[in-house]
Amino acid sequence: LRRKFSFGLTLGSAVRVLALVLLALACVPGCRGKNEFKPTKLMPPLYSGYSLQKVQRELNLKPGGWEVLEDRRPLTSDKRPPFRMLTISSQSFTEFGATGELVMTFYNDRLMTSLFYPTDLEALRIALASEAGISFTRQGDARIEPTTRVWIGKARDGRSYIGWIDMELEREREDWIEKHER
Repeated sequence: LRRKFSFGLTLGSAVRVLALVLLALACVPGCRGKNEFKPTKLMPPLYSGYSLQKVQRELNLKPGGWEVLEDRRPLTSDKRPPFRMLTISSQSFTEFGATGELVMTFYNDRLMTSLFYPTDLEALRIALASEAGISFTRQGDARIEPTTRVWIGKARDGRSYIGWIDMELEREREDWIEKHER
């Protein structure tokens, strides 16, 4: 059975080539680049990965309507890959009928977390359930696909908040620290 096809392959060779092609095609969906970023919903209407400028537009934040709480970055002479942590706060922020402080953290200029400290946590929780479809467990956790964790927490100063974090972007930040902070 050494029949040759018109393109010069034997049946056995053609089967091996076909098997390799199929194997390669099967790997394509799982072979996304490690650095390919997929935004995920955070506090509506925000998505992870938004720049500060995009967040300002989406939330109609005026320049000076927020303050910088932290802006960490290496020296310009640092040879390591980029690492910047920017945390900003907007006082008297209103969303879903709730008013309070909104604190947002950007990792390498991409929105990673948002914490909302409302004056009425229970009213915000109810509004999020009815308007954004976020249902919390008894432990105060929720998930938004693909990689958002939502939780109810309490800050050191005793204020309650609802937090959103892109777990994949947080993992990327932790990987950077583990690899470059020795």
